[in-house]
Amino acid sequence: MILNIAVLQTDNNGKYYYDYEFERDCDIIDNFVVCSDGLNVTLNFIIGHDTYNFSDIKQFLPVASMYNTFKLRIIFNEIPEQNKEITIRILKYVCSKQVRDLLMKNKIITPSIVYYEGVCTKKIVTRK
Repeated sequence: MILNIAVLQTDNNGKYYYDYEFERDCDIIDNFVVCSDGLNVTLNFIIGHDTYNFSDIKQFLPVASMYNTFKLRIIFNEIPEQNKEITIRILKYVCSKQVRDLLMKNKIITPSIVYYEGVCTKKIVTRK
């Protein structure tokens, strides 16, 4: 991915960021690898209206969350320079019709997300 600094946005703290929205051309996305070419960046996923730490999401199921957007937010902790690159690598899987139907029709609970009826929400951990 190559970005022009002009397309970056700034948040309330004056930090530059870019939201990369993933294409919905598969059923499962995993094995997220981001190489930032020595840039000091923070990575978060934005799913629907919830923000997740990059390390908390191991895979995402577009097939089970048709109604949520799925973005990677790249926050630059320093003013970015020209001619720097960020590379995003992922694995995409397409499931059989039977597996796709199971994923779409059942409640799926992962360590950080609950998928149900086409929407995913943050998993709330309660302590006893």
